[in-house]
Amino acid sequence: MPPIFPTINQIRDRIEQVGRSINPINDQRVARDVDEYQIHCALKYQYIIAGKSSEISGKYQPKENLVYSVEVEGIDSLCFPVQTTNQISERVNYRGPTIPFNNKFEPWAEEIFEYLQDNKNPFQFAYNDSSSKRLYEAAVTYTFKGMHWLMKSPETQDSRWVDFSSQCLRRARILELYSVYNFELIDLLLYGGWDDDDLLKISVDQNLRLNMGKTEFNLSVMKMLAVNYIHKLCIPYEQVH
Repeated sequence: MPPIFPTINQIRDRIEQVGRSINPINDQRVARDVDEYQIHCALKYQYIIAGKSSEISGKYQPKENLVYSVEVEGIDSLCFPVQTTNQISERVNYRGPTIPFNNKFEPWAEEIFEYLQDNKNPFQFAYNDSSSKRLYEAAVTYTFKGMHWLMKSPETQDSRWVDFSSQCLRRARILELYSVYNFELIDLLLYGGWDDDDLLKISVDQNLRLNMGKTEFNLSVMKMLAVNYIHKLCIPYEQVH
C-alpha cells in the first residue's frame, strides 16, 4: 500500500510535540546542547512563511526586521519580511508573507511573534550558516520520521514518494493555502515568491516573476501586497481544519 499525504493537523501536531514527546537531540546529527524549543519555533516559523531551510537557518536566515505588527484592511496582522533565496540580482530581495494576528485564525501567531521579538538571530543552531542549516534539516527529518510526501503532481511521470523533509514542509503550506484558503496564483506568488509551480501545475508570466524577485525591503509595499489575500486567511482555524 503506497504512503498517503499527512493531513495539516498531523503535520502541526508533530511540530507541537518537538521538545515534548519528540526530541531531535536524540539524533546523532543534532548536538545535544541544542535548544529544542528553538527548533520547535523554527518549524512553526518555516511553516507560517512557507520558507526554505536556507531562509530559516542558513544563508538567508532572519537576523533583523524579523516581524512587524501591522494593520491591513483593518485587520491586525503580522508581516514577516523574508530575504529570498532566489537572487535574480545582486541586491537583497524580500517577500512579505502576512497573516492575521489572531490565534483564532492562526494558532501560532502570538507565540511566533513573541519569540521573534525576544530573540536576535533566533534560528542560529551552529557557528556558521551551512552547519546551522544542516543541523536544522536533520532535526526536521527526525521530527517527521515515518511521514512521506509526493514531491510532484500525480500526473507527472517522475513523481515519487520521499521521506518528509524541510522542503516538504514548505510544500505542505503551499497546498494548504491553495486547497484550504483558496489562494489563486497571484496570491501564492505574493505570499511565497516561489517557483514551485510543478506541484500545482500552474505557470506565471516571467516578467511578473522577475519583478516580484526584485522587491526590496519596504513594509508599506508588503502591506499593500497583503491586501490581495489577507481576508482569505480570516477563517477560524477550527472551521477549516
